[in-house]
Amino acid sequence: MLVLLKLTINSIPYSMKKSIILLSFAIAIASIIGCSKDGATGPAGATGPQGPTGPAIVAATDSFYVASGSWVSAGANEYTYTYSNANITSAIVVNGTIQVEDWYTGQPGWFSWPDVVAGGGGYRFSYTVGSVTLYADNFSSGPPSYGMAIKATLIP
Repeated sequence: MLVLLKLTINSIPYSMKKSIILLSFAIAIASIIGCSKDGATGPAGATGPQGPTGPAIVAATDSFYVASGSWVSAGANEYTYTYSNANITSAIVVNGTIQVEDWYTGQPGWFSWPDVVAGGGGYRFSYTVGSVTLYADNFSSGPPSYGMAIKATLIP
């Protein structure tokens, strides 16, 4: 006599359910581990056209020192210092830019300008062909009382 048994998930004992789950997990892991690349690497795909050559990133970096007594009064608590640099061309003035940074004793590194300092004073700069002018603004007690290394990076 043929007996048909209707099995449902609830009729399977817990230990068998656990075995089925572990077996399913083991088969899944084995199939993932068993995947590997067979054969040699194929030829490289086609490459796109070469882009245009870009401009040079930096034309020049120039460092100089501004002593505390080198600032010139421009009135109204403002002081200036002008540094001549023949590398500042009309091409840089019209199409590029200049980055100015300072480092003075006690600082942990270079600080980009414009820069605001304690007491409300601050530094900014302007440039034209052949020179960079540094400004120390809102220094009511006189020009900066410390010298500083300046780095001017010319970017075409």
